[in-house]
Amino acid sequence: MKYFIVNGYRPNPLPPKKTEHGYSESHLSGPDEKETIKKRAKRYEKAGHKPPAFGETKFFKDKNYGRISIFVYDVYRTFLLIVSRSQRKAYYLGNSLRAILSTIFGQSPTEGLYAFQIELNEKPDFKMELFGITHLIRPLKKEDKYENVELINNILLRGTGLSQYQLEKACKILVKAIDKPQVLYAIQLLEYSYSQVYGFMVGSYYEAHYSRDRKELSRYRLDSIYLENRIAYDTAFVTAFRGIEALLEKPYFRKNEIKRLLTKVDSKHRTNFTTKKYRSFHEMFSSRKRLWPYEDIIKYYLELRNAVAAHGNINPPKIIMEDQVFEIQMLLKSMFMEILHPEE
Repeated sequence: MKYFIVNGYRPNPLPPKKTEHGYSESHLSGPDEKETIKKRAKRYEKAGHKPPAFGETKFFKDKNYGRISIFVYDVYRTFLLIVSRSQRKAYYLGNSLRAILSTIFGQSPTEGLYAFQIELNEKPDFKMELFGITHLIRPLKKEDKYENVELINNILLRGTGLSQYQLEKACKILVKAIDKPQVLYAIQLLEYSYSQVYGFMVGSYYEAHYSRDRKELSRYRLDSIYLENRIAYDTAFVTAFRGIEALLEKPYFRKNEIKRLLTKVDSKHRTNFTTKKYRSFHEMFSSRKRLWPYEDIIKYYLELRNAVAAHGNINPPKIIMEDQVFEIQMLLKSMFMEILHPEE
């Protein structure tokens, strides 16, 4: 078996507390360097928490791909752990989990931290201290051993906070998607599109601020925004369109193929893309159109993709604004959520 630390996240060792209003995140400051397990456990109990179990708490398990756990060690320190039979399968799990957490729950890992998945030579022991864990890391070149220990020693303590509730929900989606590689690939493409232009916003912000501010922008101001961000818009748009291609399971499709491909998706995933209409929130600023048959909006974006990005046209007859970027990201997300989690 192969063991990988999923870097860039700081999972909470405590489950959420059940309240009369649902669940609330369990917060307790990290361990003091001089704190013992016994003192730490007393702090948990004093705050009304049961001390977490050491070792693995499994959140995902698949006989073909492996498992995802929160690993508790030392004085209740934690990291995400992936255990799999091969490197390829471990990365399939890790990249899929990161994309789900990032695009659906807004929990992106802290960037620039050495590597996203760090392989260990053997199974970690919960009795180890942080320094001991770093010695399990699959060795770099001999001259990099000092860096291997000192750098990771600091990195493993950093990352985006992750609650057990968020991880549990993400893993439930992963269970539904694990045997749908085209869908998982589409989610990963949306994650990358977001990294170029982050088009997600909560509904309250859209209604109270963005939609009103956007209507007031002059054509001159819109042009300046486009000129500043053209490459990012093009890249984010094309990446999201690749996600649409992944869901339709056909790269470089033509306009007259879209209806047949949507019918095939409906048959495979029990969706209704051929009959339902998509509600636009951003495209309406450009096209004035609010409701779209899925076939029509995909056809419209295919024409844009071909005009702007597919051929590297430096003087395209049409341009891609943030309207189209935000909207195609939302379209892609709505489609894979309809396949995986229609109740949401």
